[in-house]
Amino acid sequence: MQEATTGAVDAISTISNTIAQINQISAAIASAAEQQNAVARDISSNMQSAAEAVGSISENMTQIAEATKAAEASTREVKDASQALAA
Repeated sequence: MQEATTGAVDAISTISNTIAQINQISAAIASAAEQQNAVARDISSNMQSAAEAVGSISENMTQIAEATKAAEASTREVKDASQALAA
């Protein structure tokens, strides 16, 4: 009877140790998942910032193109006026 009790106690001890190990592994997995979620949030935020920066650059390039066209038109007008005065 004592051997059976000792065997049961040993089995319960082994099961308890296994459950403790599983709990540790589960905690490590949960921590890793949270870290992964934090990284995913950071990446998403950085992507949003990059998209906003690209939009700003695109808008600035449009303004530069418009200013270049205006400068070109002004240059033509000055050229035409110079040629008219020279004639």
